[in-house]
Amino acid sequence: MSLSRPKFFTTNKRGENYELKSELNSEYRHHRKDAVKKVIANMTVGKDVSGLFPDVLKNMQTEDLELKKLVYLYLMNYAKTQPELVILAVNTFVKDSDDPNPLIRALAIRTMGCLRVDKIIDYLTEPLPKLYDLNPELAMEQDFVNSVLEMVADVNPMVVANAVIALTDINEATPDKNIFEIDTNTSNKLLHALNECTEWGQIAILTAIGDYKVSGPKEAESICDRVMPRLQHANGAVVLSAIKHIKEESFIKSMCRKMAPPLVTLLSSPPEVQYIALRNISLILQKRPEVLSNEIRVFFCKYNDPPYVKLEKLEIMIKLCNDRNVDQLLSELKEYANEVDVDFVRKSVHAIGRCAIKIDEAAERCINVLLDLINTGVSYVVQEAIVVIKDIFRKYPHKYEGIIPTLCENLEALDEPEAKGSLIWIIGEYAERIDNADDLINIFLENFKEENPQVQLQLLTATVKLFLKKPNENQDLVQRILQTATTECDNADIRDRAYVYWRLLSTDPQAAKAVVLSEKPPIAGENDGVSPALLETLLYDIGTLASVYHKPAETFIAGKKFGADNVNKSMTEHTEDDDINAPPPQIQAAIKNNDIGNLLDLDWDAPTETPTSPIMDQQQNQASLSDLLSIGNSEAQAKVSSSTQQLKNSSLNQQKAIEEIEGLFQISDDKLDILMRGVGKEMRNGLNVPETEEKQNDLKMIPSFVAGYPTGNEKGTYLALEISGVDIYVCQVRLKGEGGKLAINQYQYKIPDHLTAGDNMSTLVDYIADCVADFQHRVGSSQEMVYAMGISLGFAVSQTGLDKGYIVALEHGFEYPNAIGSDIVDLFHKGFQAKGLAVKVVAMANDSVCTLLAHAYQHPSTRIGIVHSAGTNCAYYDKVSNLGNFLSQHKDDIPHHSDMIINTEWCNISSKYLPGNKFDEMVDIESNNKGIHAFEKMTTGMYLGELVRLILVYLADMKVLSFDIDDEECLLRIPYQFDTSYMYVCEADEDLLEGTRVVLEEMCRTGETTPIDREIVKKVCELVGHRAAVLLGASIAGVVEYMVAYGIGLDPEGDGFAISISGEVYKDYSSFHPRVCETLKTLIPDEVAAKLSVGIVKHSRIVGAAIVAMMAEKINHNIDML
Repeated sequence: MSLSRPKFFTTNKRGENYELKSELNSEYRHHRKDAVKKVIANMTVGKDVSGLFPDVLKNMQTEDLELKKLVYLYLMNYAKTQPELVILAVNTFVKDSDDPNPLIRALAIRTMGCLRVDKIIDYLTEPLPKLYDLNPELAMEQDFVNSVLEMVADVNPMVVANAVIALTDINEATPDKNIFEIDTNTSNKLLHALNECTEWGQIAILTAIGDYKVSGPKEAESICDRVMPRLQHANGAVVLSAIKHIKEESFIKSMCRKMAPPLVTLLSSPPEVQYIALRNISLILQKRPEVLSNEIRVFFCKYNDPPYVKLEKLEIMIKLCNDRNVDQLLSELKEYANEVDVDFVRKSVHAIGRCAIKIDEAAERCINVLLDLINTGVSYVVQEAIVVIKDIFRKYPHKYEGIIPTLCENLEALDEPEAKGSLIWIIGEYAERIDNADDLINIFLENFKEENPQVQLQLLTATVKLFLKKPNENQDLVQRILQTATTECDNADIRDRAYVYWRLLSTDPQAAKAVVLSEKPPIAGENDGVSPALLETLLYDIGTLASVYHKPAETFIAGKKFGADNVNKSMTEHTEDDDINAPPPQIQAAIKNNDIGNLLDLDWDAPTETPTSPIMDQQQNQASLSDLLSIGNSEAQAKVSSSTQQLKNSSLNQQKAIEEIEGLFQISDDKLDILMRGVGKEMRNGLNVPETEEKQNDLKMIPSFVAGYPTGNEKGTYLALEISGVDIYVCQVRLKGEGGKLAINQYQYKIPDHLTAGDNMSTLVDYIADCVADFQHRVGSSQEMVYAMGISLGFAVSQTGLDKGYIVALEHGFEYPNAIGSDIVDLFHKGFQAKGLAVKVVAMANDSVCTLLAHAYQHPSTRIGIVHSAGTNCAYYDKVSNLGNFLSQHKDDIPHHSDMIINTEWCNISSKYLPGNKFDEMVDIESNNKGIHAFEKMTTGMYLGELVRLILVYLADMKVLSFDIDDEECLLRIPYQFDTSYMYVCEADEDLLEGTRVVLEEMCRTGETTPIDREIVKKVCELVGHRAAVLLGASIAGVVEYMVAYGIGLDPEGDGFAISISGEVYKDYSSFHPRVCETLKTLIPDEVAAKLSVGIVKHSRIVGAAIVAMMAEKINHNIDML
C-alpha cells in the first residue's frame, strides 16, 4: 500500500471536502479507493476530514484488503471525535473477525482494540482473547487470561512468543497481581521455544526469563548455556537481551571471553546501532571492565564516524585505559587533537587529562603530550589544555611546576572563562614561584568588571593568595580588587566573597592564611559512570531506552515502563490535561543570560532537561473570592498589627514614631469608599470626553478596538511578539479549543546595545524580523500559510485601529528620533516583507488587554484584566453603546451591540481620591514624572521600596533606629537603594528576623542592627505593603461597581465573572493577594462578591497578544458578515 504519489497530497480544487464526498459515494470502485487515499493524505498533513466519517465508513465492506486497511486507519484516527457513528462499523468488524483470511481477522481485532470507544468493548469478547488492557475485570470473568497462560505451553513457538508478550504487558499493567509467574517448568518451555522464534519473539522470551529467580548456580549456568548461542545472532537487540542474563558471579569470568566478540561485532553496524551498542557497552564495562580489557583498539575513532559515536568511543576508551595501553591511547588522542571538529578536539584534550588523573605512572607522559599541543598555538587546543593541566596540578600538587612559565606565555591566547579561570588559579596557587605573578594578575584586573563571574571569583581568590604570600608588594592590589568587587559589581556572589575576604584579612590575617592557603586534598578521578544502585537497574534493562539514556525508564516515560499503549496514554494525560508549571527560576535565569534562549519549549513534567516536544498545554487556576478570603477581617488586621506586640520592648520614642507612621499609612473604610467611587466617576467622565478634545480627565479610558469575547472553543495557530525593554519574546500559540486548551512555544531574544539608538528605526525592525525568522525556523513553521501575529509593545503608541497605531514615545533607553509618528504596524510589515516572512500583524494591544484575554480564553467569564508590577494598569469590558463619540467615528468598524475592552490607564488616578502623606510627596518630588501617576507611586513595585527607604531615613534621623545612616558604607541615603523585593523578605520573616537582618546589614550596609531595629523595619514594610494592597483592592472595587451599575458582565441575579491579575508584585508578594481580596469583600456587596473569582495569570502578555490576533480575525469576519 502506497500513498507516496504526489497527486494524493496536492489539489487545486475549491470545496475539496465536497469533491471527496462525491468521490467516496461514486459507483466506481477505483474512484472510491482514490478518494479514500486522498482523505488519508489530508489526514496525514493535518487537515480535518472528520466530517467525511459516514462516507468513509460506507467503504468498509470491501474485499480489497488495501482499501480496508485505509478505512481502518481512518477509523482509528477519528473514532474519538465520532463515537456515536463508530457503532455503525461493529457488524463489519464482527464479520471480519470471523473471516477465513488471518490477515483480515487480525486487522479487524487490532482496529477494534485501538478504537477505545466504550461501546466497542462488548463486541471484543467473542473475537478477542486479549482484552486485559481495555477491561481487566471482563478479561478475568471470561477466563481469557487463563487461556493465554495455557498458550505458553503451545507447540508453536510463535504462539508461545506472542503469549509471553501479552502476559508481560498484563503483568506491567497490574504489577500487584503478578499474573504471569515463571517457574522451572515454564522457563524450560520458554527456552525450548527460543531457538525457533522470530528475533522479536526471542527478545520477548529473554526479557521474561530475566524475571525468573533461579534455584541455584547450577540452574543459572544451564540457562546461560542455552542463552549463549543468542550472542551470535545477527540482530543486535537479541545480543544485548542475551548479555543481560549473564550475571551469576560464580562463573562470570569464564563467560567474559564469550561476551567480547559479539560486543565487538556490534561496532560494525550502522552508526545509529553503534551508538546504542556503545551506550550499553559503557554500562557493561562499568560493571565488568575485564570483558573488553584487551580490545581498546576496536574503539579507536574512524574518520567517518559521526560526532555522537566518536564521543561515546572516547568515554569507553577512558574506561578501558590502563598502564599497559596508555601509550597507545595517548598517541591516538594526540591525533584526534588535530581534527577539524572543535568539540571533538576539546573532548580529546580533556581525555588526555583524565588519563593523567586516572593513571599515576602515565601523568608525566600526558603532560608532555599536552605541552606539545600547547606549542601548536591553536587557541581552543591551548585553552582546553590549560583547563586539564589545572586538574592535573590539583591531583599531583607541587610535582609539575616547571611547566608554569610555558602556560603563562599563552596568556594572550585565552578568551574563554574556564581557561582564564584555570590559569588564574594556577597563578594564585603557585604565586611564590612565579616572579611576575602580580603583573599577570594585573593584566586580568584591567577588565575585571567586564569579566565572566567565574573569572572574577578566581581573580578574587588568586589576588588574596598572592597578598598572603607576598604581602608587602601586593597590598594595593588586593585593596583595589576588593574595593571594586564590593562597590562596582552587580553580582551578589562576587560582592559576598569579597566581603568575606575583606573581613577575614582585616580581623585576623593568620586565620585568613589558614583558610585560604590550607593544604587541599588531591582530587580523585572523574566519576566515569552512574551510581552503583542505578547501574544494577540499567543492567537489567540492557537493550531498552533506559540503557541508552542511562536513566530509569520511569524518569522519561510517565506511567508504566513499557508498552506503546501505556506511552500513548501517559502522553495524552500529560499533554492535554496537565497544568503548565513555570520553569524553575534557575533555568529561567540561565536561559535569559543567553543571546537566544528557548524559554518554554521544554517538558517541565519530565525530570530531564532534554526537550521532548515543542508543544506544551496550559491551564490557569482561579479561585472564588469567597474561598480566597478565608482570613477574616480580624485575622487580616492581626497580621498587619502583628509586630505591634513584638515592639513592646521598644522605647517610648520608638513606639510614638511607629504610631505616627501607622497613622499616615492606615486607611479608613470611608477613604477607601471615596477612592472606589472616584474611580467609577473618572471612568464615566473619561468615556464621555469627545476624542477630538484633549482629555483632561485623569483616567484616559482608551478603546482597544478588541470587541467581543473569546469562548475557549476557538482553534488556530497564531504568532505573538512582545517587546519589553531590550527583551524580545516571539511565541507561537496553538489554540486547541475544548474549553480553553492551548499550547505555547516561546523563545527569548535580546536587542544588542548598538541597536538601541540610531537614525533609522528600520535597522531595529530588521533585527526583530530576523528574530521572528529564526523562531519560525526553530519551530518548523509552514511556508505555505500566512501567520496572523499580535504584538504587545513596551512603548507608547496612539492606537487608531486594531492594527493601526503611531509611535508617541520610545522608552527604556531607545532613541530613534525619526520613529516618532510612524505607523508601527507598517514598519513591521515592511521589515517582514523584506525578509520574505509570511507574517501579517493583525492586531496590537497593551499589557492589561493581553492579561484580560489570556485569562478569558480559558475562563470566558473574565471581564477585567489587571497588570500590577513595576507599573499598573487595568482593562475591562464595556458596552460599545457607552462609548459615545468613539462609536460615531467608528460606526462601520465595530458592531454596535458588542462589548469592547477599554484600557483605563489607571496609573494616573487623581490624587484627590488618594490618601497621600508627606512620604508620597517626597517620592513624587524626586521622581522624573512629578505631579502625575500618584496611584502608581503609592502601589507599585517601582516605588514601594523607595517609600520604605524614605520612612527608614526619617526614623533614623529621629534616632528611632540604632544604626548610623550617615556612615559612608550605608546605602539608605541613596534613592531607590531599598528594593521592593526586600519588602517580601522582611514581611515574611519570622522569629529572629534573620532575613531582615541580611537585608539591612548586607544589602543596605547599615552595620550591625538590633532586634528592635528589625522589628521596626518589618512593621514599616507591612504598613506600606498593606496600604498598597487595599488601594489596589478599592480601585478594582470601583471598576466592578461601575460594571454592575451598567449591567456589564455581572448581573446580581445572574452568573458572576472573573478578574485576571498578572505582575511580579502581585504574584511574588505573598500577602498582597489576600489583602486585595479582603478589601474587595469589604467594599462590594456580599451578593456580588460571592460571584467574583480572581485568577493570577502567567505568560499573560505574550499569550494575550496571540489571542488578540485571533480576536482580530474574529472581528474582521463579523464585520465582513455585516
